[in-house]
Amino acid sequence: MSTDDENDKVSNVVPSKSIGTPYVLILEAEAKNDCLNAEKKKPKMNSFSATITVGDTIAPHPSQYTIQKLNNFKYVELWYFSPDGCKEAMKMSRSIIDDTFSLVKLDDQLTICPD
Repeated sequence: MSTDDENDKVSNVVPSKSIGTPYVLILEAEAKNDCLNAEKKKPKMNSFSATITVGDTIAPHPSQYTIQKLNNFKYVELWYFSPDGCKEAMKMSRSIIDDTFSLVKLDDQLTICPD
């Protein structure tokens, strides 16, 4: 290929600045389209009713041990899925919050207190 052919291809891809205002309008239109597409992709919040109350109980569920055995396709006794098994799992489960301490300043001393 000659250098003239390469220059023609480059000039076809990148418009020269001598074009001016129409080129700017095209860029603005593309920017608006990009913004509209971004707005369409944003998740929409579903409507809600302010009169509906939220329950204050936690539904019992199997222990993490049981769920892990199911994920590994291992045998699991049915007791783990019974109400008694789920209650036992709730008693035995502990969160990180149960084991944390916080620093508290009392007078001029720093004290560690359980949360």
